[in-house]
Amino acid sequence: MLGDYLELEVVLRPEQDEGEGVVIAQDLMGRLGIGEDDLVEVAYVDLLMGGR
Repeated sequence: MLGDYLELEVVLRPEQDEGEGVVIAQDLMGRLGIGEDDLVEVAYVDLLMGGR
């Protein structure tokens, strides 16, 4: 078992840019108590297959 994971996806309107999406994601991470050090750079499926 790999533990607990959460995938956070921010869906932007056409008039929003990537920078705004980053701000939204960072706000949500703060509200959920997720720190930068909690992030994993590979997909969950890759972790299951042994990659990290």
